[in-house]
Amino acid sequence: RLRGALRQAVADCTRALSLNPDLLMAYETRGNANKLLADFEMQTGTDPAASSRLALADYKSALVRGSQSLAIHLAMGWLYGRLGQVREAVRALQEVLKRGMLDPTATEQIKRKIRELLDGEGEFRP
Repeated sequence: RLRGALRQAVADCTRALSLNPDLLMAYETRGNANKLLADFEMQTGTDPAASSRLALADYKSALVRGSQSLAIHLAMGWLYGRLGQVREAVRALQEVLKRGMLDPTATEQIKRKIRELLDGEGEFRP
């Protein structure tokens, strides 16, 4: 049921973007839906790589079009990590820290994840 709703959200955003390819919110929303699909796939033992890559592509499109969303950078960090792209994961998570808009607990969790990635110990779960 959830998977169907997420796929419908992806289809709706794709339709909206076919009408207006500059709709920032449609890229963000479709990226979020694909990330949630990847999370769901990971929990059910299905390979989340394709959905993760689609989410990353949409997030990048949103950033190119001017999104200032901190959540996008955080999601990109987790997605890159899940795909084993450590350098990109660290870069995205450092961007989150650079903006300095997190509470101390979240900041420390992200710093710890970066250290784990750099030490080769980072595992990514939804």
